[in-house]
Amino acid sequence: MTELEKNNDVDLADIFKVIWLGKWKVIGITVIAFLIVLVYSSNLPKVFKTEVTIHQSSRSVFTKYFLLNEVLTDHFNLYAGKNKVMIDHNYIPVTPSNIFNLIRNEFNDKEEIAYIIEKLSKESDNFKNLSKKDIYNLSDSFVFFPAVNYNDNFSKLSFNWRDVEEGKLIIDSVFLVVLNNVKETLINHINDLAETIDYRNENKLKALNIKIKLNKKQNKENDKKKLKFLYKHLKIAKELNIKDFFNGNLDEFTSETIYENEDKAYNIPYFAFGYKAIQSEISSILKRTNNKEAYFNNSEYRILLRKITDIKGDMTAQTLKDTIDILERDDLTKWISYNLSNTSPKLTHNITLYSMVGIILGLIFGVTFVLISQHFKKNHN
Repeated sequence: MTELEKNNDVDLADIFKVIWLGKWKVIGITVIAFLIVLVYSSNLPKVFKTEVTIHQSSRSVFTKYFLLNEVLTDHFNLYAGKNKVMIDHNYIPVTPSNIFNLIRNEFNDKEEIAYIIEKLSKESDNFKNLSKKDIYNLSDSFVFFPAVNYNDNFSKLSFNWRDVEEGKLIIDSVFLVVLNNVKETLINHINDLAETIDYRNENKLKALNIKIKLNKKQNKENDKKKLKFLYKHLKIAKELNIKDFFNGNLDEFTSETIYENEDKAYNIPYFAFGYKAIQSEISSILKRTNNKEAYFNNSEYRILLRKITDIKGDMTAQTLKDTIDILERDDLTKWISYNLSNTSPKLTHNITLYSMVGIILGLIFGVTFVLISQHFKKNHN
């Protein structure tokens, strides 16, 4: 054994000897530290952590929104098809998972939760004693955990509060406000979509009506031009006394003054059809100029009218508005489920842990005190 090792053994032996001789001081200081920490932890405000399992509702609760979901899905597919991405995440179908995610988003918005709790503290007799600090601490303690697995239909919500029963009242009240907020958000989005569809259809109708007016105007101009052409050939047919279709030699009637561009589509001068047929065609045109239904013979006009009928028969916006009434009357408490009676609130501060910390600190301070005292005593001697 070297001289250094001998000195180390002597030093350690001396230290343990000093500690042993001062053991009652160490024990006394440890007891005092333990009691101080115990009294401190016992006088801390009791805060309980409550963890509750929140379940999605069953699909049957939302079957009443089948038509709404079809409209919202069609709206999504329309924009997704054009832009390859969903343009507006507000227009999501009302399903258990979507409602659940909206509720979780509300809870994870600390400012929103603080606002809800502050509002409750002003309106409810149960929460009159909530201070600003209470509101902040409570809202900050809310944690709505994501589902452990993707397909899970439940999740955990935890929060801290000083009174277990009061905490249950708070969670019920906060949930009710959150559910109403989600409902109002849905109503606003649905109402916005209904107004957008109405506005879109209104503009489409205006555009189609303009096209119909232009179509009618063009038809009238065509009729006017055709009447001028027919009156000219009616006069010629009467002058030549061609009552019915002329089967004779037309060579004598094919001069440039008679056989004009309009006639070339028929390969013969038009007056050759006879003034009887021409007069009948003139009467038909004159009759339809005073009859708006007569334009149904125009294919473009019929297509435009069909489009107008389809738009006027579009019940999408009305379906959305009817759904708003359903939302207003719906029982929101069925949108999720949880049971506070199955919870086991726990104190956030552990008295046993505080006591252990007190004992460890007492031992450290006690040993340190004994060693330092011995050091000063030795130097003094």
